[in-house]
Amino acid sequence: MRKILFLFMVSCILVSGSAYAAEPEKKPMVDKKDEAKQLVSKGNQSFSARRYDEAMTLYKQAIALAPDSVDANYNLGVVYGNKGMHDESIAAYNRVIAINPRHAQAHNNLGSAYEKKGMADKAHSEYEKAAAADPYLAPALYNLGKSFLSKGSRDLA
Repeated sequence: MRKILFLFMVSCILVSGSAYAAEPEKKPMVDKKDEAKQLVSKGNQSFSARRYDEAMTLYKQAIALAPDSVDANYNLGVVYGNKGMHDESIAAYNRVIAINPRHAQAHNNLGSAYEKKGMADKAHSEYEKAAAADPYLAPALYNLGKSFLSKGSRDLA
């Protein structure tokens, strides 16, 4: 009886040990935000090489992983602007501003997109917001001055 019990226990141990041995090794989980940052970095490389469609795809993938990524949304807006996709550019910059209302460059670029669509009043408003958020942002100051001139307000330009 003891011999049967001993054999039963040994067989249980062997069976359970083989179940653990067959379990695959788990890989460390990559944080979605870290993966999104990597995609943004790859998108930046593609953008620098003027592969705008590739950059756009990478930025969109980053946004799918981290919708609140300021860099991915902002850079996507820049790509859209370079491709003449002003409505999409406006949407991307609005997402950036929803995340960070004081993002001066997003306000400036949003103003430029509005200006290209013939929406001078909205453009002027965005240039003012950009200059208020960063009084040293030269493109925003230039655009604001140009906007004042087009409105006939030479003394404010």
